[in-house]
Amino acid sequence: LPEPIFVLDAAGIVEHANPAALELVAMKEAAGRHFASVLRAPDVFDAAEAVLASNEPQTVEFTTIGGVERTCRAYITPIDTGAPDPQPRPRALVFIRDLTSERRVEQMRADFIASASHELRTPLASVLGFIETLRGHAKDDPEAQEKFLSTMQSQAERMQRLVADLMSLSRIELNEHVPPNESVDLAEVANDVIDSLAPLLESGGAIVDFVKDGDGPTNIRADRDEIFQSIQNLI
Repeated sequence: LPEPIFVLDAAGIVEHANPAALELVAMKEAAGRHFASVLRAPDVFDAAEAVLASNEPQTVEFTTIGGVERTCRAYITPIDTGAPDPQPRPRALVFIRDLTSERRVEQMRADFIASASHELRTPLASVLGFIETLRGHAKDDPEAQEKFLSTMQSQAERMQRLVADLMSLSRIELNEHVPPNESVDLAEVANDVIDSLAPLLESGGAIVDFVKDGDGPTNIRADRDEIFQSIQNLI
């Protein structure tokens, strides 16, 4: 079987361990050794002792220690040989299932939801703020309308790019260590961020002053959206 299995006698000594079990505990042979010294998971051994004493199955989750940490679930059940025995000996079968991949996927799903909520909340709030302004005191100001609509379009396009990135986690992971190759003007991006946050800053009574040393460009090699996101998070 591909999953680790141990068979224990009444004293907790390993009678049998299949190849998957030996791989789990990084041993060449486990038969004849006490279970507590083979699988260093006290909760599993305590459950095995309880099963041997009560003849009732138990389930317990545990984390392995060693080079690679794994999250596992152990199913422990009493067994017999199926043959007549004048003096029945209680034994236990320990079946172990590796849950590491499942938990990793669960964590990725939670991280995805948290990231999507965080990254989309601010631009959405900005767009809603601009809409409120356009329906209010700026509804008869063509110049303000043009500026706000342009910023709203920019924010909407950015949200579109964020959604595309969030829906492509595999691509993000593949490009995690690929350096950016475009040139980005930090001062220009910072001003764009401040413009995009105008409704939020106004509603919160906040003032952001932008100061740039010198008249030259402030170009760096970067991903513009990520720099925009970083400056926005700082503000």
